Amino acid sequence: MKFKKLFAGVAAAATLLAGMAFGTGAANAAETTVDTAATVTFKAPKEEQLTSARLSAYKIADYVNYGTAENPVYGVKTAAGANRTKLAAALTTAGFQNVPTDGTTDLMAWAMNQKATTGTDGNVTQVQFDQSETRPWNDPSVTRKFADALQANNPFTATADPFALNTATGSDTDGWTATNKTALTAGVYLFLDGNASTDTLTQAVPMIVSTGSVNAGVLSLGDSTAEVDMKSTVSGTQTKSTTSKSASVGETVPFELGYTIPN
Repeated sequence: MKFKKLFAGVAAAATLLAGMAFGTGAANAAETTVDTAATVTFKAPKEEQLTSARLSAYKIADYVNYGTAENPVYGVKTAAGANRTKLAAALTTAGFQNVPTDGTTDLMAWAMNQKATTGTDGNVTQVQFDQSETRPWNDPSVTRKFADALQANNPFTATADPFALNTATGSDTDGWTATNKTALTAGVYLFLDGNASTDTLTQAVPMIVSTGSVNAGVLSLGDSTAEVDMKSTVSGTQTKSTTSKSASVGETVPFELGYTIPN
């Protein structure tokens, strides 16, 4: 099953709009914010990861159509109401260089248009959001650093708090899934878990999810659906074992305790 995680491919599609004042209301390109309903499916090995989560959803970016209904050309635009100072700080923490301070440049559109570059001395001169859909979620990547920075100093307003999921379905054998009960529209979202970590279940790390996908270099909204693995872990069953085949009364038998500690 193909997961559409984080910003996979969105930056590549944004470059199709080269030369356009991206997200700033260019005179030669009318823009229409896409308000298509979106479905996000959360997946987890254990039901508890879904039923115990206390999620909040924050819209990071809208999808904008700069073309027509018949021939759409999609891009991204920072969600309304974002605190520009905090967003710029989060992008800087994620490693972006020379984040615009002119007060007019759309920061999310700018960031998604950046390409990784290095100087002649081998030092990084610019970073970019991750393009791979197969990277591990705990990799200290640009997008992960950005998500963590947003959690620490969030510039966005919650879509709904608490954010509700529909009843989880599945099994411990095949895994569990739950879709958003709270209404969402197409775009890029940050999901935060307000459930504190316990001895058996960790708090989910910040999750950034895009409901769009890229095919042949073109950003497509399709039916505006996305899937994401719940970024929490559950402890395993405690076990006790020994290699001794037999024992007499009073004899000391070595044994081993087994326990999977939540990540």
